[in-house]
Amino acid sequence: MAQRFYILNVVLLALAPALALAQSGSGHTTLPVGNFTNGSILPTGQVITPTAAPGSTIQQLSTGLRADGNADAAEAVNTALSPNGKTLLILTSGWNKGNRLPDGTSITFPTLDPNTGAAVGTTTLSEWVLIYAVNGDGSVSKLQQINVPSTYSGLAWAPDGTRFYVSGGQDDRVYVYKFNGSQFVADTPFVLLGHNSNQSAPFPK
Repeated sequence: MAQRFYILNVVLLALAPALALAQSGSGHTTLPVGNFTNGSILPTGQVITPTAAPGSTIQQLSTGLRADGNADAAEAVNTALSPNGKTLLILTSGWNKGNRLPDGTSITFPTLDPNTGAAVGTTTLSEWVLIYAVNGDGSVSKLQQINVPSTYSGLAWAPDGTRFYVSGGQDDRVYVYKFNGSQFVADTPFVLLGHNSNQSAPFPK
């Protein structure tokens, strides 16, 4: 079952991502990690809290894959605001794999040939790039979500805002996506870094 993950308003988080360490008590503690009732998250007695800007809200990274939310995205690791400030990307990297429908059926996604972009099978691996429109009032509206089999934390826009780049983690490549006039699509060939003997395979070893 996928973990439920909540983040601050994505726009404000993108603009003010700093974290603050707040001391909760002194010295060490034997309280379990995550014991919020007693105000302790870390064994050192410290807690980590985001610096929430005024007006911030908490939003769930919904994928829409399950009505009960048990296939929503977790582990958001990076954000990137487009050069014109109108589009926000959120990248996940963690354990968003192996999700199933309520009847136990695996949720699968197309596996892309890194040179042609052609679908060559399916995978249950699913990290995400979630794409949001930034509204005039600072709120966001989800436009699109793109499945990426493996990611790390690299996320960047091209200077003209027509493409963005995602680090492929263990797949040893950089995924590239371009705007086709209505949505972002794979822009192949992807950047293959060449550290694998079978770098052109959908999943290099």
